[in-house]
Amino acid sequence: MKHGKKKPGGHHSRPKFIFLAHWVEPWTWLLRFVPDLHDHPEKAGRYSWMAPAYLPASAASLFSWRNYEVVDRFDFAHGLRGETWLLPNYAWHFALPRHRDRIRERILNAALDAQASGAKVLGLGALTKDETLTRGGSWIVEKAGSRLKIPIVHGDTLTAHVVVLQAIEILARHKHLQHKPCGFRKFWPVEFQKFWPVGKSGVSDGDPHRPCPAPMC
Repeated sequence: MKHGKKKPGGHHSRPKFIFLAHWVEPWTWLLRFVPDLHDHPEKAGRYSWMAPAYLPASAASLFSWRNYEVVDRFDFAHGLRGETWLLPNYAWHFALPRHRDRIRERILNAALDAQASGAKVLGLGALTKDETLTRGGSWIVEKAGSRLKIPIVHGDTLTAHVVVLQAIEILARHKHLQHKPCGFRKFWPVEFQKFWPVGKSGVSDGDPHRPCPAPMC
């Protein structure tokens, strides 16, 4: 596990994507000293005698000077390289109102450092995308302004994208249902409406209150 800011290297060593998250449970503090627990977390019970130190140690990281720690690096085919960065914050830290501004500051600095490291995209994980903290990343975009050039994504955006694509595929297979009325079509994305067109009134022909028989409704 590498700590602190990633040092710039050659072009080949630069990550193409970075995943930003945070430490979760206080016991994961042990990962800094027992690397084997990364692959075998079930062995954490062996160190239960150190449990009294977990909470104080995780509390101390609230005041860490670091914005993040580089904990993992991945190399895939075709030169695709990625890294996992963790804020020096644990899940319970996010419930402390007086520290949320500092957490936001760390997230913002990490996002700009990710861009400076050569990453082409930044992914937000766990509570770094919390709606009450960064509004799914939109707060970062607004705060960084023109300084931020790379896209920010998170698991929810990927899930939504996959769901929309799957829905479009299902609708394409059931074109025989296009004539069926559905009062909810006016709320559908344009991609859906090309399969089940919406009239000028906002609904299709027929009774707008009649339930749509398609599985998607």
